[in-house]
Amino acid sequence: MLKGNLPTDWREAIYYRYWQHILHRDVAAHLGIRTKTQKLIYYYGQPLGMTSYEATKPEWEFFNLVRDPKEMRNAYADPQYKLQIDSLTQQLRELKAYFGDSDENFPEMPTF
Repeated sequence: MLKGNLPTDWREAIYYRYWQHILHRDVAAHLGIRTKTQKLIYYYGQPLGMTSYEATKPEWEFFNLVRDPKEMRNAYADPQYKLQIDSLTQQLRELKAYFGDSDENFPEMPTF
């Protein structure tokens, strides 16, 4: 793999979740998806019993990692990325479900 020989079924995206709402880094709880060229983050901002901090307003970030590798410009509201954002949002839902990351016990969790 280090020589660039990836398996044909190698994943194209990675899913992650940050549960520690505001706890150590002043970062709202969030989940996201990252591909080689794009990153989509959903800050749902709910402590979900993991911390005692107040909820924050949900918000989104999208970064084109080719044009903005240092992630300096949130392009979520940029209409030129609508199709990519819609596709990543769908992939985010699918990966969340695939990994069994359910919020059924958290009615306060905003849906997306």
